[in-house]
Amino acid sequence: MTVPWPLQAASYNGIPFFVEANSRASGRRTVTKEIPKSNNPSLTEDMGRRIRKFAVTAYIIYSPVLDPDWEASRDALIAACEADGTGTLMLPTMLADDVMPVIVDTYSVTEHQAKGGYAEFTINFIEAGQAQASGANTTTAANDAADATATDSTNATDVQDVWANPQAPSADNMPSTGDAGIVANDFSSFPTQIAPASGDAPVLNIIIPNPQLGMP
Repeated sequence: MTVPWPLQAASYNGIPFFVEANSRASGRRTVTKEIPKSNNPSLTEDMGRRIRKFAVTAYIIYSPVLDPDWEASRDALIAACEADGTGTLMLPTMLADDVMPVIVDTYSVTEHQAKGGYAEFTINFIEAGQAQASGANTTTAANDAADATATDSTNATDVQDVWANPQAPSADNMPSTGDAGIVANDFSSFPTQIAPASGDAPVLNIIIPNPQLGMP
């Protein structure tokens, strides 16, 4: 059988091979929701295109004219299938718009006793897509961590200043909002004998009755 256009040579990352058969699979990603008690039993949402996959049955064969060193060609295709990163796949019937970076998902190579000088490959390629930049996420995380550290440092300084002089709140150790009056009133209602201890928590040395606090 003839085709209306010439077939192009098949290769992967520049390593040529012959093709016995090849197939392509893709489609749409869908989510189907079944609606109870309805004559329209389902609602299907389109979630985008499925990744493209290519299955290729390829072979390397000895030819005194085309490929007299077929073992080297076989080994080169094996190395290309196991190499890091993406590669370019060319198939006999692939259009120019279909050329895209792919990754070898799995492959196998079979050599038959009855077929000397012949190595058959079964290779499954998947579309590589585009790598997403991670610099923006890293920068955002670093900024968030720096902001958190600065906030913790400021809060610790404010608390230390307030405990160091509870009877004399100043603009340096008080919030800039309306909470300043509340803090001042709270501390001014305590007796002057209250002082922080050297430990982790302040100690109340002497308690003096104060009617304003509702104490007896």
